[in-house]
Amino acid sequence: MTSSITSNWARRINLGGIAVLLSALFTLTALGPAQAGEPRTFTLSRAPQLSAITTARTWQPFVDYLTQETGHKIVLKLYNRRLDFDHDVVAGIPDFYYGNPGYFVVGRKLHGYRPLIRSNARQLKGIVVVRADSPFKSVKDLDGQKIAFPAANALAASLYIRALLVEREKINFKPHYVGSHDNVYRNVANGTFPAGGGVHRTLNRETKGLKKSLRVLYETPGMSPHPLTAHPRVPADVAMAVQKAVLKLRDSEDGMKMLKKLKIEKPVIANFERDYLSMEELGLKMYAPLLVQMK
Repeated sequence: MTSSITSNWARRINLGGIAVLLSALFTLTALGPAQAGEPRTFTLSRAPQLSAITTARTWQPFVDYLTQETGHKIVLKLYNRRLDFDHDVVAGIPDFYYGNPGYFVVGRKLHGYRPLIRSNARQLKGIVVVRADSPFKSVKDLDGQKIAFPAANALAASLYIRALLVEREKINFKPHYVGSHDNVYRNVANGTFPAGGGVHRTLNRETKGLKKSLRVLYETPGMSPHPLTAHPRVPADVAMAVQKAVLKLRDSEDGMKMLKKLKIEKPVIANFERDYLSMEELGLKMYAPLLVQMK
């Protein structure tokens, strides 16, 4: 009798233990897929041009749209200092980033970033200006001269021009960085420097008198504008979802307005060989300031 009771209780305890174990396993199984299904967070960095607050007003609605449209949480990362953005690109920190083609070439070289989207509305071109009464007839006449540029890392107005003058025009010159496009034009107009780098957009906003005192000596070939890029660690389906979401903005009036604010009008799928290979072939020396700062 006692043996029978003991045996019954043993069976109950064993069954109870199994039930608890099965319950725990069921709970873990139920929780596992839910946790695995949680959207992964990706960062999207924007190269600083204006203040972080001003940039957020334009880019936060776009990032919110991408999160909603793709089903993947995307967080906007902004910067008050360009050096901080430079550091992140060189370190391969952003999952996605939007910056000039110079940053893309560096990011691709170091980490394999791939271009997703670019604007098809316009091409970037740099110009070299001289005084209207200058004796220079060709850019080759600037061999051995001092040339003013707004900044070392300004793409169209400095990096691209300097690379082309050295790599293709085969001339030597001494660059001087004067802080802004306005300063370039004024320094050339008053004779401080014989030539300077800029872009048509900033030259056209100058006064009629200043524009009349200058002439464009050289214009660079056009280059594709800023790409939205993705790090290779971003899954292909996520990158494609972002790409499709941006292209979808073309289909609505509100979407077109957003693209205009972002300066990604008429977005198209970017292609490295077609759009940016020629820039990489110029050599990374044109981007040396970006790399040197990171050492």
